[in-house]
Amino acid sequence: MSRHAAILFLSAGQALAQAAFTDVGVLPGANFSSCFAISGNAQVAVGESGVIGTPHAFRWTSTGGIQDLGVLPSQPSSSAKGISSNGSVIVGVSGSRAFRWTLAGGMQDLGLLPNGVSASAAAVSADGLTVVGSCTTSGTTYAFRWTSATGMQNLGLLHSANFSVAQACNFDGSIITGFSDATPSGPRAFRWTAAGGMVDIGVMPSGSVSQPYSMSGGGNTIVGSGNGVGGARAFRWTNTGGMVNLGALPTGVESGARAVSGNAKVIVGYSDTFFGLRATIWPPAAPVTSISEFLTVYGANLSNWTLLNANGVSTDGLTVVGTGTGPGGQRGWVAHLPVLPCDANCDGSTSPPLLNMSDYMCFITRFAAGGSSANCDASTTPPVLNIFDYICFQTKFVAGCP
Repeated sequence: MSRHAAILFLSAGQALAQAAFTDVGVLPGANFSSCFAISGNAQVAVGESGVIGTPHAFRWTSTGGIQDLGVLPSQPSSSAKGISSNGSVIVGVSGSRAFRWTLAGGMQDLGLLPNGVSASAAAVSADGLTVVGSCTTSGTTYAFRWTSATGMQNLGLLHSANFSVAQACNFDGSIITGFSDATPSGPRAFRWTAAGGMVDIGVMPSGSVSQPYSMSGGGNTIVGSGNGVGGARAFRWTNTGGMVNLGALPTGVESGARAVSGNAKVIVGYSDTFFGLRATIWPPAAPVTSISEFLTVYGANLSNWTLLNANGVSTDGLTVVGTGTGPGGQRGWVAHLPVLPCDANCDGSTSPPLLNMSDYMCFITRFAAGGSSANCDASTTPPVLNIFDYICFQTKFVAGCP
């Protein structure tokens, strides 16, 4: 019996909360859409929709649907890349210019650095007051930090680097992450503060390059992709533990982390498997998991859907946005998870008490079936399933779920 079959069998008679999955659709006249970010409160998703080459930025809500944010004057296209915690401020790129959008003011051009020729905004702080991104000048590309009071500020380069790009910031915009081409091998991830400037945060073991894409609200967790043991892999960096290889889904030849929840517990991204790209979640109390498989267990109908990338996640980690292919072609999607994947919650229940005797029964069933999902301690020496897996499960049960 598979893990999912065991969950569904042993949960018979229990009320499992339902997962919610939504196709955001497309703008009028468009043939594709992609979701790139979601507000911290999980109410607003943003991305782009249109025809290849000339998309428009959009704002989506469950009640209002998909809304075209337009373009800056004389610019042919736009794409929304970041959003504030309450969904009121959106940032991105329109043609060759960075923008900040509000309901009251519409799309505002953020300008350029001296000698600048183009700019793109990648993220905005939770309060909507600080924007980060990159600006290309006649000499090179520089990471920037923008506020209404200071305008666009050049964050500089790592030592001996040729360019820099800012990708994300913390809740108040005081800490910024991005990458700078600091070595002959390629880019290196940095963490910037006003006091310390731009600091190289290193690479994974056996790696030489690193590119971050997201930062937690406190600024002490950074996620992205780089090279390491196994090839191109997603990473998580913390100021206490350094850079850790997150691995990939089974058969995954590559992986990348694209977003971390504001509370730093949940990481989402993709795994490039033998079957193609698959949206992936790295939860705090379970191994790397396929988002589509987890949603299906909790009742989401994903018929004719393939979830390719997960690009954004809410502050609590329970709502994820991304891009996939569905009956209508390439589409942005929004998914709500009723609970986070957790090994101790073997039966997948959501009613209190979350962990109970049914979870032990679920694990015993999985163990008796001899499935790999019962290999709690991830051992590889025969016999793979043994008493240590029982001890492992009991330890996780006692630790509880986040």
